[in-house]
Amino acid sequence: MGNVISFKGIRYARANRWEYPVEEPKWDRINNIDDCLRDFSTFGPACYQPRAFVDEADNPEKAFYYKEFREGCDFTYSEDCLRLNIYTSLDEGGGLDGQKRPVIVFIHGGSFTTGSSDEKPFDPSAWVESGCVAVTFNYRLGPFGFLCLPELASEAGHTGNYGLYDQLAALKWIKNNIELFGGDPDNVTLMGQSAGAMSVTHFILSPLTKGLFHKAVLSSGGGVSTFVSPKPADDVYSFCRKLMNECNVQTLEEFRELSPEEIYLPWIKLSGKTKNSGLILSPVIDNIIIQKTRNDDYKTGNYNHIPIMIGFNSEDIVVTVFYEMARSFGKNVADYVSSHGSDESTRAYLYHFCRQLPGDNKGAWHSADLWYWFGSLDKCYRKFEDKDRELSKEMIRYLTNFAKTSNPSIDSKADEESIVVWDSSSDAPGKFMHFSDDGCHMTRVSATKMVSTMLFKRGV
Repeated sequence: MGNVISFKGIRYARANRWEYPVEEPKWDRINNIDDCLRDFSTFGPACYQPRAFVDEADNPEKAFYYKEFREGCDFTYSEDCLRLNIYTSLDEGGGLDGQKRPVIVFIHGGSFTTGSSDEKPFDPSAWVESGCVAVTFNYRLGPFGFLCLPELASEAGHTGNYGLYDQLAALKWIKNNIELFGGDPDNVTLMGQSAGAMSVTHFILSPLTKGLFHKAVLSSGGGVSTFVSPKPADDVYSFCRKLMNECNVQTLEEFRELSPEEIYLPWIKLSGKTKNSGLILSPVIDNIIIQKTRNDDYKTGNYNHIPIMIGFNSEDIVVTVFYEMARSFGKNVADYVSSHGSDESTRAYLYHFCRQLPGDNKGAWHSADLWYWFGSLDKCYRKFEDKDRELSKEMIRYLTNFAKTSNPSIDSKADEESIVVWDSSSDAPGKFMHFSDDGCHMTRVSATKMVSTMLFKRGV
């Protein structure tokens, strides 16, 4: 495919504090590649988040993911964080436009409060080498991305979900501009991990995103259940009012004048003494981008009908919940396809990542599969083995095949190497593709056996 080149820190929208994003104008053309490489050679800032003010390495709850994804990295932070990164390759003539390669857009996770597009796993060069264009981006987080107040609702007509509208603005920018970078705006796969997968779920269900992406991948946190169902915006008012009190402000104007540190330190304090505060500041029902809880929409077919890959890890956060989300998701899609005779492109492909990562006894922990999906194993401190690299190679083949053809088992050209067929939930009800210590294979997953194995490993 040629050399991978990147364009980092491209602005896709602008937004003032607690205002909805204004999209950047459509680009005309890339005229000078050298200028673009010079101007877009560094990542844009991440949104302010707790780690901008508190050392993660000293926090036992954060130290694991700090060592895994961020140790040794330098990050910058700003409220002005609406930037994206494009990874592509030159065509045979040394240019960018004129090509029509499938596009994979990745939304990072982090409970809607942390994360950035330039953490160590998120190098999509392997996707580009497999014939795709890749995009990663930052969006607003925590109190800057998901605060809800009645004053803000009066001001804009609705409140909350600022970070979700940032993501929507990024998808619109990609639709308008990705062809300049060799991408096909009519063949976009949206992939999300953890909170990013929850965002993808909301977009699958939202009428505002129709035509902006055409396939979806949900990793470590996708699906529809009470675990991820959004609350009405006004359910969050009380918490956000408490935050204003912690910040010693009475009005929205005073709140907007505070520095990021003057908001974040009280927010960290308030979250620490609030029960179940983990996802309080997250997507809410605003009756626009999220119109209702919609837990039954996959049963009734009231969603964007696109192919979907969805899975979980064997030592995920709440493994039984994530298993059930994936299983029921696949069953609902399969049932709808069976009863309505939907197009072949409407399929769900389920996976179970259970490779026990070397280096500790944590197993296949929440989001461990990222190293394998991206093929960025060499950026990790762990001493991965040949079978890890082979597994990653196969997972990348499935992902890029899916992006190209809507079927993870079928490449756009004849495969020279054999590949284990990944059946959809319609063709193989109840079966998952296992990504395991023994490679890739299709089989059923027993929730009882899965939990008992995990408890045995933990010595319970």
